[in-house]
Amino acid sequence: MLRTVLAASVLTSASSLVAPLRRAPRPTALGATQLEAFLEGRPGAARFYECVGEGCLTSRPVDEPEKLTEGEQKTMSEVVDYLHAELMKLSPMADYVPEEDDIGDTMDDFIEEGRKMLSISQSTVVRGADDEAVADGVWDALGHLFSEEQPNTGLLVALPEYAGDATIFVRDEVVKPLELMGFGDRVETSSYRVSSGAPCPAFRVLVSPSEVPSDGMPSENDPMSLFGN
Repeated sequence: MLRTVLAASVLTSASSLVAPLRRAPRPTALGATQLEAFLEGRPGAARFYECVGEGCLTSRPVDEPEKLTEGEQKTMSEVVDYLHAELMKLSPMADYVPEEDDIGDTMDDFIEEGRKMLSISQSTVVRGADDEAVADGVWDALGHLFSEEQPNTGLLVALPEYAGDATIFVRDEVVKPLELMGFGDRVETSSYRVSSGAPCPAFRVLVSPSEVPSDGMPSENDPMSLFGN
């Protein structure tokens, strides 16, 4: 169940070169043992791994996703609103930016985070209270993301019923397994906690995000140029 996330904001940035996707080797013997143990209790991750060849997916692990329900759209909209509010805190025009902060650094942070938000190309809501309950839905979503892998794309996942720590979940249930499967060199993740203001636990996975260039003019090939005026 994935949906393109559309953000509304005014941002500008410079053009950048998109690096080709790198293909990582298969796991070492020790890594393969660790991965095998993980996959035993994670059918969704096992389906994903069955489609992996030379650090990329060679086929689609699952069928096309269904659309989000009205309730799921509301949940995702709340998460996106939270991310947008957090982005605005990085704006050099924000009232709460300390006067001693360097305006250039503040703008760089603002642009970089804005680019990453815009890179979110898919989103899903996964229900369940613990790791095992949400794992299949998360890995199905990762399967959709990596089956059409492109740089500067990403996935946003909301976990409205999850009772654990999203940061630990992402580290142990997403990042480590992806590293063992050969995807770790081009994946960047962020997690969001209710204790930090998020409406529910959530996280994002970005694929090969490009760096913010230090100079240049905006380009139609630059992800940030998709933001409206």
